[in-house]
Amino acid sequence: MTAIRQPNLSRYHRYVVLLIVYAIVLSIAATVLAYWLRFEGDWFKELNKTLWPVWICAWSIQLIALALTGQFSSLLSFFSIPDLKRLSIGLGVVTAGLLVVWSFIQGVYEMSRGAIILDGIAAVLGISMTRLAFRLIRQGTSSDGDVNPKRIGIVGAGAAGAALVRELQIEAGMHPVAFFDDENRKHGTQVHGIPVIGPVEVLKEAEGPSVDEIVIAMPTALGSRVREITTLLQSLNIRCHTVPAMSQLAQGQVVTALRPVNINDVLGRESVDLHTKELVGFFEGKTVLVTGAGGSIGSELCRQLANLNLKCLILVDRSETHLFEIHTEISG
Repeated sequence: MTAIRQPNLSRYHRYVVLLIVYAIVLSIAATVLAYWLRFEGDWFKELNKTLWPVWICAWSIQLIALALTGQFSSLLSFFSIPDLKRLSIGLGVVTAGLLVVWSFIQGVYEMSRGAIILDGIAAVLGISMTRLAFRLIRQGTSSDGDVNPKRIGIVGAGAAGAALVRELQIEAGMHPVAFFDDENRKHGTQVHGIPVIGPVEVLKEAEGPSVDEIVIAMPTALGSRVREITTLLQSLNIRCHTVPAMSQLAQGQVVTALRPVNINDVLGRESVDLHTKELVGFFEGKTVLVTGAGGSIGSELCRQLANLNLKCLILVDRSETHLFEIHTEISG
C-alpha cells in the first residue's frame, strides 16, 4: 500500500494554513466552548452581550502571542515540553490582560470572568492538541510502506532509551516493541507507550517478547554488564547495537546513530594502545590459538592478531555461528 505523503508547503502557505487553523481553534474550540461550559444553553446570548468585536480583538492578540512564542515558525511535526511552556506563557499573558481589562471596564463590556479563564485554558489545550495532531500525522505518514519492520528491543529505560524510542517511532523499517531494564521499580511501566518488561534475561524465557535486534541504550553502564548482555544475545543469535557514549552525545551525535558494540563498551574504559608495530616482530611467523574467538573480546583479539603476519591463526569457540562470522570477517 502506498504511504500517504504530507504536502510540502512553502513558508507563506504554511503561515496561511496555520493562521486559519489557529483562528478556528481560538474562536470555536476555545471561546465558544468556554461560553458553552459557563452558560450552557444561554451561551450565544451571553457571547453577544460581550460584543463580538471585543473577542475579535482578543483573538488577534492571541494570534500575535502565538507568533511571538514561535508557534508559526516551529516545525509542525515536533512539539515538546519547551513548546508547551512557551505556548502557555504567551496565551496566559493574554488571559491575564483580559482579566485586567474586565476589572477596570467591566461595565462597558460585561465580560464573564469565568468565561475568560475557561477561554484561556481551552485555548492552550486546543493549540496544544493541534500541534500534537500535526506530530501524530507526521509519525503516521513517515513510513515508507514497510510491511515487515524490524522488531527492536531497547536495553535501558532511561533518558537515552526514551530519546531513542521517540526517534525510532517515526523511522521506517524499525518498530520498538519492548524496553529491558535492571531496575525493579521500572518493571510494568511504559516509556512513550512501550512497555518495560524486565531485565534482558527475560529473552531466555519461552514467554519472552520476540525481537529481531537489541539496542543497548545505557551510555554509562559498566563494561561488565555490557559484556553479560552481549554474551547473552550472542547465545540467542540476536543482533546487538548500541547508542553513542555520553561524550559523543555531548558532541552533538544523534541518538539514532546506532553502531555495533565494540571493545570499549565491553571494557567500560578507554582501550589500551597495543603498539601494534612493536608487536609485529614478536608474533610474526608464529601460530596463535584464540579461545572464545567468537565473543566480544576474543573477536577483537582476532582482528588485531590478523594484522601481525602470523603463520597461522586458530579460532576456537563453542558457537559455530559466531565462529563463522569472525572467520568470514577476517578472511575477507
